[in-house]
Amino acid sequence: MKALAKAYASEIRPLLERYCHKCHSEDRTEADIDLTAFATLEEIREQPEIWQKVDHMLDSRQMPPKKARKLEDEQRARLSLWVCRYLTVEAEASVGDPVPVVLRRPSNAGYTHTVRDLTGVDTLDPIREFPVDGAAGEGFTNTGSALVMSPSLISKYLQAA
Repeated sequence: MKALAKAYASEIRPLLERYCHKCHSEDRTEADIDLTAFATLEEIREQPEIWQKVDHMLDSRQMPPKKARKLEDEQRARLSLWVCRYLTVEAEASVGDPVPVVLRRPSNAGYTHTVRDLTGVDTLDPIREFPVDGAAGEGFTNTGSALVMSPSLISKYLQAA
């Protein structure tokens, strides 16, 4: 991480100032990206999604745009390599973070469509005895946390099968 921070301060930030800040600064935030807001690696680490966009735009050669000042190939390679290294380090730092894993089951509609597709019988209604799928806070009936699986529902799945 220290090597990334050192390279950012000495090489990458000056490149950004020279080639990117004209369009991506407080005064003019093209694509809602203000690269002047990133003075240190710590500030960069707070918004990795911005740097994923930067990586994509560099790799696809959409940035800098045709009418803007051009990066030399060596400068583009250095900037792109630094961004790639940063994103790799950031991804590795996040590996294993505990995230709630929601066990999923098919929604009633999904289960019906699956059974109909597998059997080729469009008149089957395997969920007629199932409880109605509840809508989660977002209003969707296929949200994992809203699709609970109770022992009685397991019995109904077995009976339907």
